[in-house]
Amino acid sequence: MVAFPSRRVWIAALVLAVAWIALSWRPGLPPTPPPVPLPQDRLFHPDVVIQSRALSQLPRDLLAIPLLGDLLTEEFVFYYERNESRLTLEGAFRRLAYERHLGVGDEIIAHVLDTPAEVALWKNKDGKLKDYLLLLPKKGLLRFIEALSWLAEGDSQLSRQGKLKLPNGDDLSLWRIRHTPRSSLYLAVSGEYLAVFTDPALFDPRGGTRLAAIGQFFASAGAGSLGVSMRLPPLSGRHRLAARASFLSFGYQHFFPSLETFRIDFQPETGWDTAVLANAVTPLPGDLWERLPAAPALCVALPVDKDRLLGYLRKLRDDPLLPGLVENLRPPAALCWYGDSRLHTPIAVLPLSKRRVASAPVLWRPFLGSLFAQNIGTRESPDYVPEDDDPSLPSAGGGEESSADRSRNPLPVTEDSCSGGWVWRRQVSSPHAPMDARSSPHAEAMRSRRYFTVVFALCQETLILTPDATLADRTLGVLRGSYPALADTLKGGGREVSLTVVPHSLAELLRKSLVDSLPAASEPVFRASVEKRFLPLLEKIAGLPARDLETPRQAGGWEPLSWRARPVARP
Repeated sequence: MVAFPSRRVWIAALVLAVAWIALSWRPGLPPTPPPVPLPQDRLFHPDVVIQSRALSQLPRDLLAIPLLGDLLTEEFVFYYERNESRLTLEGAFRRLAYERHLGVGDEIIAHVLDTPAEVALWKNKDGKLKDYLLLLPKKGLLRFIEALSWLAEGDSQLSRQGKLKLPNGDDLSLWRIRHTPRSSLYLAVSGEYLAVFTDPALFDPRGGTRLAAIGQFFASAGAGSLGVSMRLPPLSGRHRLAARASFLSFGYQHFFPSLETFRIDFQPETGWDTAVLANAVTPLPGDLWERLPAAPALCVALPVDKDRLLGYLRKLRDDPLLPGLVENLRPPAALCWYGDSRLHTPIAVLPLSKRRVASAPVLWRPFLGSLFAQNIGTRESPDYVPEDDDPSLPSAGGGEESSADRSRNPLPVTEDSCSGGWVWRRQVSSPHAPMDARSSPHAEAMRSRRYFTVVFALCQETLILTPDATLADRTLGVLRGSYPALADTLKGGGREVSLTVVPHSLAELLRKSLVDSLPAASEPVFRASVEKRFLPLLEKIAGLPARDLETPRQAGGWEPLSWRARPVARP
């Protein structure tokens, strides 16, 4: 059975959209630095980089973003100012300074938070940012660094971890500060810089190549050095946050193959700006939005890697017609969510070449119908035997089956004609589906009390796939001209728009998904917390105007993102 992408990819796209709609565009980006050859060592390739002239001001400046100012409030600032780990670390420095009669306890913390600094962060196996490295110039910390050796003598929290000779002849001194029983910070000093980090493996010298990489890291340390692999220009404002698309997409980078890095910059006078770095020109959507229903919550135009798609489809069902079908695809594809649907039931639409497809549907009908029947569906009740059981019909999963397996076939596929093609449907039972099984004539045959009606169609040079039959019917109505198209509501038909967000519909989509996933009977604590803290924030999001993102057109350089606000009547 073909599995739809997990909820994480939908959530990733929604998180990106919510973040971007809060940020405005301003021209005038500095030139993009050329690529710099760097070792493949993890040390040189963080997932997120923060550059700041004063880290202590970053939480408060984030509140200058209109959306975040409404959502985070002052509690966000207080959390980071009164965070337990920070207070514990401050206490360790103050204790060291007091016991050793060194009057720099508060001075160290103040200097670290107010001096220009860079922070690199890496994700761990579960995708969360865990490990970080803070790079600071030694200037202003010399008294503390010079005192580290004798401060560590006999101390229970501060200990020396060793001293290394780097390939260029410089020394690298390593210390550990155990600020809680289960967590430690590490310090590395070489040249003109101090590195504060959480993962001791970052500066583990075992192996000659690692020692060379560590030496190169400190030899090249300086303003902006942590952002070299992201090709970040020099910091001109107060703060910058940059993140790789591979991190923001939660491991689904193949949905955004040309995007490399996303960044936001803050200037006190002008606020926050956004920009993106891409390695290829993003294709314009053209007439794509003329094929989608109006009033989405979120729609995004996605590029299509034909070679990768062909390889994937061949694993499902190899056929001589498959290369011709893939070659006729006309990217980009559209992926859309609607407020009255569900987070895990979007619709995907992909145009085909009109010039080549004129006689193709007749040839592709058996192949597409078989592809759908073989790969969409699930084993239903053991007592279910289809009335139209046909041994020649491929079942979900394919391959040879025993008679026992045949008695658990998926529900039948129905086929209808449409203008220029066909529509295939199959009901699939699932506890996560939106439809009540009692509304289906196959209720007795289903394994679950709920079901999807998955729809696959080729109509008017358009491929459609969705687990929401209502969205499919609306899209078919758009193609017939009986339902309003999304293009009718976008400037210029949206021919240059690669993403559109309607916050009130998006908020409703998120609200419904949260409430459905937290039944009051089985999840009373989480449900009450969401209703008290998160649902009011969704109401604030719902009040924002709709925004359309113009397609970035630059390859190999940073490009500012341009958002257009447009009024949308709330139902």
